[in-house]
Formats: sequence, C-alpha cells, structure tokens
Amino acid sequence: MDCTFRTEQGKFNYRVGAIIICENKILMVKSSREPYCYSVGGDINKMKRRLLSLIILTMTTVLLMSCSKSVNVQQVPNSVDTNKNIDGYKISQSQDGKKEIYCTEDKKLILVYDDSEKVIYENYKDITTNPYSIWSFDEYKIQWSSDGNYVYIVDSIYDLNNNNLIPIKDCVVFSWIDNKGVYLAEGTHYEISYDGGLQNEMAVGKKVKVIESGEIKEKGKQTDDRYFVLDHFIDVDKVFEVVGDYIIVDTASLKYREEELQEKIEEDFRSNKFREFLKQNKEESLNMKYMVLIDAIRESKEFQQLKYQINDLEQSYPIEFEGDIKELIKIINDSTYCSYNVSGKYYLRDIKEEEVKFR
Repeated sequence: MDCTFRTEQGKFNYRVGAIIICENKILMVKSSREPYCYSVGGDINKMKRRLLSLIILTMTTVLLMSCSKSVNVQQVPNSVDTNKNIDGYKISQSQDGKKEIYCTEDKKLILVYDDSEKVIYENYKDITTNPYSIWSFDEYKIQWSSDGNYVYIVDSIYDLNNNNLIPIKDCVVFSWIDNKGVYLAEGTHYEISYDGGLQNEMAVGKKVKVIESGEIKEKGKQTDDRYFVLDHFIDVDKVFEVVGDYIIVDTASLKYREEELQEKIEEDFRSNKFREFLKQNKEESLNMKYMVLIDAIRESKEFQQLKYQINDLEQSYPIEFEGDIKELIKIINDSTYCSYNVSGKYYLRDIKEEEVKFR
C-alpha cells in the first residue's frame, strides 16, 4: 500500500522519525545547506520503503559507535559453536550455515570452518560514509557462491579449496549468479545524493567479467566512449537482471569524463538551480495532475468494460492474464502517486539495452 494518498482535507504523507539517545546525548542530523539540526527520519515513498529496514540498521550502528567512544564495549563472539574464542563478531556465513566469517577488532576477517580458523582478509574497513550506498552493507561487501567454495570480499575472491585470495581490483560492482561471479570492471561507482533525503547511485564499467572456479573471463566489452551502466539504485541481493544465460544491462556514453563525473554530480546538487527546483515543489503539482488523470481513467466506461471482460474470461476458463495489461489495471486500481528521485540518467547519452551472455 502506498504511503501517500489524498483525503478530503488534502494529502496524507506518512513520515518516520527516531529519537536516539546515548549518555544524555541526542543523535541529530545537520545539512550543509541549512543552519539548523533535525532528528533522523523523513518521508517514506516507494523508493525509501525498500530502504527502511536498512535505515533502522544504520541508526543502530551509529548509536553503538557513538556509545563506544566513551564506553569500552567488549565484543562478544556470535557463533553456533560456543567453544570459539575470537575477539570479534560474526559478520557473514555461507548459505548452508557451515562456514562463518568473523571480523576482529583490528579489522581482520577470520574464516571458521571444520574446527579451523584462518585469517583470509586484512584491513576490512568502511569504504563510504553514505549509509544508503551498497558499500555500507556487509551483505554486499561479503558474498558467498552457492556452493560455499568461494567468497567475494570487497576487491577479492577467496578460494576456500585452494586457500587463495584472488584479486579483482578492477571490480566496480559484483554479484554471484549461482556459482559464477559476475561483475562490471574497469570503471567507477558514483554516489548520487542530496542532503534532503534524495539518494541514488550509478556504476559504469568498460567490461563485464565472470569468475568461475578461480578463473576470470571477459564476457563483454565497450569501446570508445561507451560504458556498461547500472543507472539506478543497486539492489544488494540482485545487482544484475538475469534472463536465461544472459544479463540485461544498459550501455551509454557519459556527458562528462569518467574521472570528473562525481565532482560534477556534487556540484549540480550544490547549485542554486537545483535549490530553486526543490523550492518550486514540482512533485506536488505533478502528483495532483497525475491523480486527476488516474481518477478519470478509473471511472471511464472503457476501463470498466476492459476490467469486466478480463475478469469474466478468468472466471470462465482456467487462465490468467499476465503482462502489461494486468500491471496497468493494478496501477489504476490502487491508490498511487508520482514522485521523483535523483538519478544518474541525467549524465548519460544514447542509452541502449544490451544482452551479455555470461554462461
């Protein structure tokens, strides 16, 4: 159900907030563009609902970090086997639960498996201060292959069978698809964010590579000024769209040089032009027009006849309609609204969809 809808009195907008107190101190947020502080929270819309659980996790992490500055908190090992004596905490485990990885106080990753312990990665640290980025979540930074024989860690693949750490320094974004590690290579990950709560990200890469059984192979390549592009919020659990033996990924040219684009993005969001856009409240006016249009379609004779015909056929025969027509009916029937978010597409030219065979 949507979190914004119209009422007789106007528009109901559902917001969440939190008051976090530690040792008589309150956690507050401050924008570099405003002279005041405010509590943690904000609007919930379709984009932010999927991040709600992650926001809560981030709040908890910040609270614990704040407390640790003045209180020496002893980390307690978290493992099924209580005989383990590791000065740290469990950060990940294989899909079958038989292999565990612990992070120690000095940022080493220890693999625990078959009653053995081994340091497999050192200097495991925070990569970004942006709590919305995929690089803020251990679930992304540490990923297991389906068979549990390989584990991706930030910029490397650890091969458990051969006790070997395979560097993939050119990796931009990574995901296991079964036992194949698929990643964009030779590019840049961009953080696209505005202090007011608008958050997104984008990744570009010249190549698509696959690692399987410890061997890296190139599966796709862009030349000249073209890049493979993920121009939307990157899902921690599903980086690539997969159809059969192919991943579906956009390609595009950048409006600016790759190494200059992050600075340009930040410059745009600091600009007076963008501030003026926010003050105009375009979302509110467009949302009203959108709702009026949806109401007109919903109440039209043609739409009612279409719904009745589809429903009658599904009730009369063992069939169910699928695809765009059902999605359209669902959108029109549900209370809905339009909203916007910051986007990397603004910085792209000539976007095309491409299939890359990865197996």
